[in-house]
Amino acid sequence: FEAGASDVFLTSVMMKKGRPGIVLSIIAEKGLAGTLSEILFTESTTLGIRSFPFMKETLSREFIEYETPFGKVKFKHSFYKGKEVSVKPENEDCKRIAGETGKPLGEVYNILMDTVRSKKRQNE
Repeated sequence: FEAGASDVFLTSVMMKKGRPGIVLSIIAEKGLAGTLSEILFTESTTLGIRSFPFMKETLSREFIEYETPFGKVKFKHSFYKGKEVSVKPENEDCKRIAGETGKPLGEVYNILMDTVRSKKRQNE
């Protein structure tokens, strides 16, 4: 990430001759290819790199803070062609609340979702 990669992830795979392996995937802007290739060749055991261009389409997002039973929490509203398609509490806020309250993460998430649904119904 320090070199500018947008995302990095590992995938377990079965290589030729049935050997287990790991694929390292790096998503980055095209201009970083040389820098990232240098890091991979000098800091890993790889013998080769496959690269290809791809397109990424994202939803527009808006962050709104709501008062909840746990205090203020940030929610991400996602839109497709101007229509709201998703509302979710920020994961970092959920983890923080779970740690502070001792409640399971899923329970915190459900309480927060119930809260925002209730607020949205009141505004309709």
